[in-house]
Amino acid sequence: GQLSKTMMYIKNIPVCPEFDTLGVSHDTQLRATRLLKAITDGYGKTQKMEDVNKDKKQLLFHYSYPVMRNRWERIERIFNLLLIVSLFNIWSLLTATFSKRSLGPLQ
Repeated sequence: GQLSKTMMYIKNIPVCPEFDTLGVSHDTQLRATRLLKAITDGYGKTQKMEDVNKDKKQLLFHYSYPVMRNRWERIERIFNLLLIVSLFNIWSLLTATFSKRSLGPLQ
């Protein structure tokens, strides 16, 4: 109830001075806070991973994974075409932190 909301509010208070010391404007801090809240609210509404998988495009990390993978694939093609370096050997090192999935070649 109200006590748990108050405790969550008190728990988050020390974060504010940390952001303030970075020299980031209040407006930027407010926008970042709203963005992070929207992200966490999206994941907080789902209790099980099965629920998350139903509507992936609505959740940031599930939406951004294929986007970032596509970008890496395009970069790899560019480097391969230019014969400068092949990123293929680095694929196994690239892992999405949130999903613990490799950004490497398609399985």
